[in-house]
Amino acid sequence: MDKVNSILSAWELQRANRLDEYLSLQVRNGSSGEFKSFLDQALEEVNRTEKAEQEMGLSLTTGEINNLHSIMISAEKADITLSLALQIRNKVIEAYENIMRMQI
Repeated sequence: MDKVNSILSAWELQRANRLDEYLSLQVRNGSSGEFKSFLDQALEEVNRTEKAEQEMGLSLTTGEINNLHSIMISAEKADITLSLALQIRNKVIEAYENIMRMQI
């Protein structure tokens, strides 16, 4: 299980690095419409992973799938994706609050 956790942690770090690169590029280019579409796509991906995990769990309970390992990996991916989305939301809220506290 530690190997799976290390792989998933590396996957999460890779996604976070890609997000940082994308955000810095968007800030430099000044394009906010693409940022909105990026967030929409990211939320859609979170939704897809959650649905896939639920479907695999249902398949396990009905006996259609006997491979517990793939279901556990799917559940961990869904958990990591949701955690990443929550961290992004927290950072956006924190940035908004910092901007609102700035004095002009």
